[in-house]
Amino acid sequence: MAPVTPFSRGRKLPCATLSVEYGKGFTKNRLEAHDDALNADSRVVIFDDVIASGKTMVAAVELVGTSITREPVSPTLVFVPLTPIHRACAADKFGAALVECVALADMPELHGLRRLQGTPLFVLLPDV
Repeated sequence: MAPVTPFSRGRKLPCATLSVEYGKGFTKNRLEAHDDALNADSRVVIFDDVIASGKTMVAAVELVGTSITREPVSPTLVFVPLTPIHRACAADKFGAALVECVALADMPELHGLRRLQGTPLFVLLPDV
């Protein structure tokens, strides 16, 4: 079974964390994970509930790392918070390799998939 690593929004994790600040003006927030959750050898699948603007998934990809792997691996599963999805992204933190992003649904009228072009992505219900 693959390890599971939750990402949290806004300083809710009890230990030392790595984080990405996102948003603009008064809506700045933080996406974070324990600083020992991933490393450069990690292969990661990111799960989110819905792709609306796509900014949450982009922030999670940036926090995990920017390299993409096609190697068969046993990935770490990362769950991003089930919260509003109006965010921007920041720099690579963990340096891990992304295997795939997965979402349950897409809201096409918000054009979130545009932000994720070039990112390996599977959407279970693409036209909700």
